[in-house]
Amino acid sequence: MINNTRGYFFIALGRYYIDECVLLSETIRQQGDELPISLLINIEDKEYSQNKNMFDQLIVFNPSGEIWNDCSNQFEKYGLYPKIHLDLLIPYNENIIV
Repeated sequence: MINNTRGYFFIALGRYYIDECVLLSETIRQQGDELPISLLINIEDKEYSQNKNMFDQLIVFNPSGEIWNDCSNQFEKYGLYPKIHLDLLIPYNENIIV
């Protein structure tokens, strides 16, 4: 965590969601908001995300443990699991989470 900071934290597990976050980020910037934007991504989408030249920080989603092993569907794995572990993933003291 970066101390004494504020920023946006987007969960974008998949290219479709990365593209949606690009659109949202462009809107945020057009409104004059300069807060940093961090993106939670799958490792296979790292280069794709970097090539967008939009995000201040990329955080690679690296699930593990008993809760991950108990996830039985896509919603649990990529919807609930990241939210349960937000305290381990968020990069700022004050986060706007999307």
